[in-house]
Amino acid sequence: MMRMRNVLSCVIIGSLLIGCGQTISDEEDISETIESTTEAQDTEGNEVAEESVGEYPTEWGQAYLDYINNTEVGSDDSNREETLNSWDYTLIYLDDDDIPELMIDTNMEAGGELIATYYDGEVVDYVLSRIGTKYIPETGLLYTDTGHMDYYPVYISKLENGQFTQIAEGVYYLSDEERERLANVDESWEDSVNYTYEWEGQEVTKEEFNSNIASYIDIDLLERPDDYYQLGEIRAMLQTGKWSSYGHRYELVKENVSWQQAFDEAQAKGGYLATITCNEELEVVQELIEKENMTDNSFYVAFRKGEWDGDKFLSARWVLPSGDNVNTYSSYDYEYRNDPDYDSSFKETEWDVYDGKAGLLMYGSSGLYLYYAPDDLAESVPKYKDHVGYVIEYDE
Repeated sequence: MMRMRNVLSCVIIGSLLIGCGQTISDEEDISETIESTTEAQDTEGNEVAEESVGEYPTEWGQAYLDYINNTEVGSDDSNREETLNSWDYTLIYLDDDDIPELMIDTNMEAGGELIATYYDGEVVDYVLSRIGTKYIPETGLLYTDTGHMDYYPVYISKLENGQFTQIAEGVYYLSDEERERLANVDESWEDSVNYTYEWEGQEVTKEEFNSNIASYIDIDLLERPDDYYQLGEIRAMLQTGKWSSYGHRYELVKENVSWQQAFDEAQAKGGYLATITCNEELEVVQELIEKENMTDNSFYVAFRKGEWDGDKFLSARWVLPSGDNVNTYSSYDYEYRNDPDYDSSFKETEWDVYDGKAGLLMYGSSGLYLYYAPDDLAESVPKYKDHVGYVIEYDE
C-alpha cells in the first residue's frame, strides 16, 4: 500500500448486524446480512486510532486539483473529462520533503507519464515520453527504460529544489547489421542477440553501459507506485484526505440471486450494489468477509465487463444506481486479479472467466479477487447454490 504522510486516514471500524432476508432457494433457508462501516469512531475499545490529517484541501492538494483540471489532454479538448478518466493517478514521495508528488499514467505508450511537484507555491511538472518510469523514494531519482521495437532509450532524472533535471542518458538498440544477421539464424535468437550500446552519444560495451547507470542510480532500489487511483478517487483524496467512499456502510447478503436481482434488491434495501473503486474500499469489504468466515462464498458487485447493449458497446464499467456507467481504466490492484494470466493465486473456476460479464468477488489463495462471472451463478453452476450473495453499499 502506498505510504502517504498525513494524506490519508485509513481506519476500518466494523460493527456486525445479523438479520433475516428473503431467499429464493427451494429449501427453507436464512439469508444473512452482515454490516460494516469505515467511519471512524472515538469509542473505548477501538484498536485503531485515526491519524490527524489536518485541514483539507491543503494548499498543495488544491494546486494538484487545479493542475489535473487544467492540464492539456491533446488536440481534442472537447473530450477532456473522458481523457482524464482514462488516466491513472497516484501520490508518491519522490523527494525528501513532506509534500507528495502527483504521478499520472496516461495508460498509453505514446501518451507517456506526468510527474508534478508542488514547490514554493507552484506546481512544476515533468513529462516522460514513455510509461513505466521507476523511482527511488525520497532521493528525487527517476529511471526510465521503457523503449520498444528493439530501441531502448534510458534516461536518469532528478527532482531537486522543485526542478526536474535529466542528469544522464543512454540507449541500446538492434543495429541494421545485427538485424540482418539474425534474419539468417534458424534457431531462436533471443539469447544470442547483440545490442549496440551508447552512453551520452558514445558507443560503449554492455558492461560499461551498466556501470554508467550504476554510477548514478542503484537499480535494485527502484520502485513503481504500488497503488493507482481513478480520477474520482484522486480528486476526493486531494479534497478531503480520504477516498471517496470513506464512511460508507456495507452489508453482505447471502442469497441465490442473479446479478440483476442483486442490483435491484440492493436499491430496494435503501443502498446500492457496491462500487469498489479503490484498494482501501476493497480492504474494508475483505475484512468484513473474513471476520464473518464467509470466504467460501461469492458476492456480486456492480462491475460489468465490456459487452454489447444492442448495437452499442459498453466498455468495462461500474454501474451506478441511476443506471449510468462509470468506465474503469484504473490499474488499482484487484482490477488485475481477474485473470489467471496475471496472477497464479487466481482460483480455478467451473466457468470460462473470459465469457463472464458480471463482477463477482471471490477468494483466491491470496485474498479477495474480482472475477468475471455468469449473470446467474447459482443457476449456471449448481455447485455455487447457497454460496452466492452480494455486497450492498450505503452512502451514510
